[in-house]
Amino acid sequence: QVRLSEVNEVFSAMSPVLSIILPVYNGEAFLEQAIQSVCAQTLKNWELIVINDGSTDSSESIALRFCTRDTRIRCLKQQNLGLSAARNAGFRDARGIYIAYLDADDYVDADYYQNMVEYAKKHRTDFMMAGFVREFVHNDIKTHSSHVLFKEDILRSREQKQACCDRLFFYHAYIHVWNKLYRRDFLSDHEICFDEALRFGEDVPYNLQCLKYAPSIALIPLAGYHYVCHQGKRLTGEWNSLLWGENRHIYNQIHSFETSAWKLNTPWVSSGMYLRGCFLTAEKAIDSGISFRALRSEFAGFLKEKETARSIRILDRRCLSLEFSVYRIVIKSGRPFLFFLSVLIRRGMKRVLGH
Repeated sequence: QVRLSEVNEVFSAMSPVLSIILPVYNGEAFLEQAIQSVCAQTLKNWELIVINDGSTDSSESIALRFCTRDTRIRCLKQQNLGLSAARNAGFRDARGIYIAYLDADDYVDADYYQNMVEYAKKHRTDFMMAGFVREFVHNDIKTHSSHVLFKEDILRSREQKQACCDRLFFYHAYIHVWNKLYRRDFLSDHEICFDEALRFGEDVPYNLQCLKYAPSIALIPLAGYHYVCHQGKRLTGEWNSLLWGENRHIYNQIHSFETSAWKLNTPWVSSGMYLRGCFLTAEKAIDSGISFRALRSEFAGFLKEKETARSIRILDRRCLSLEFSVYRIVIKSGRPFLFFLSVLIRRGMKRVLGH
């Protein structure tokens, strides 16, 4: 009978086909599930690089425990420099042909990475996007889940990319790195890395660089990544007054990319994303417990921003989904109290539905 340690020695001597980069900061409540889901993969020739970003809980001991069991797992440690710096550190240490990112509070299906790698080889692509499962958890009980799934497609010409990015679902290409697969040589050749000065929305400029240089974009009909939203426990998403500016910064980047690279006259997807981001930021502000007077001041400020006015103008010329239509009508009113009331209603509906 072949022991697991002997199998791991064989695989560790080989160059892995896939490097999985997993940053963690105080993720002791979720980290074990994330690592176990990697260890259970049907794909065997992988390496997992866990980067401890200055955790003060037991995250490091959990990661080291797995390192002693499986030589395909390596642990790095740094002071708390943020998610971008941790991912960059993991990439510098990676040896795989392909790169995947995993968040410490998420997990993957057992055949997820094998399917991803097989699709990447089949389509010979440098940038590949898959769907995912969004799970909502309250008090450790899953209350709701939803699937994001794409139709298989390969976008090669600018015309194909232009036609696709004008559809609402394409905003998933801009956000998130954990539902993507990247060829490591492609990232190195174009010196694509995370901006370590960003603490919010760092995925967007990273993916925009990839979209700029990738000859083709592959969309695959796979949803094996589980994006878990633990109410009150998610490792990211806390309120910060700088979120308004960071939301504008992200919007301006995508808006500029859509108009320059895709040559869109009406970049409505980024405009809708911006207004939705304003609602999400407002929810975080309300949940933070700051006074109504402070909230009113925050809301009044963003309602006067030039990006807000530009988004309204663009969306006025487009037939929208019900969600985007509500965002546009409420924000176009320019009334902080109406915006506040709408955010409360939206937040209440989400909680009733278990989102």
